[in-house]
Amino acid sequence: MDKLPAPSWRKKSENAWVTDLGGDRPEIMLVRLSREEAREFYEGDEDKKIKLLDALHVLKKGLNKVVIRNFPPVNRKSQEKKSAPPPGGTAELIVIHSVTSASIVIPV
Repeated sequence: MDKLPAPSWRKKSENAWVTDLGGDRPEIMLVRLSREEAREFYEGDEDKKIKLLDALHVLKKGLNKVVIRNFPPVNRKSQEKKSAPPPGGTAELIVIHSVTSASIVIPV
């Protein structure tokens, strides 16, 4: 098995950082959304989520799928409920971007 390279984080904007593990491994983006951006993200459909993340111009390729997963895993019914933005001022997300342009978004 190949060893993973050490992550090298690059600041792409005031609120977005990215690392690329190379080859057929995923990119990982950390992003901070304003309260309004978080509201739009969580209330929007999948196309809205894709547009919001692609508009950051951080990832190498555009997204074609966004899946939100809360961790630690919880029961299936609560996974299917819409996540809500946090009560504070910003929302932080971890975005794992696969080579097939699908992504898993993990609210922090």
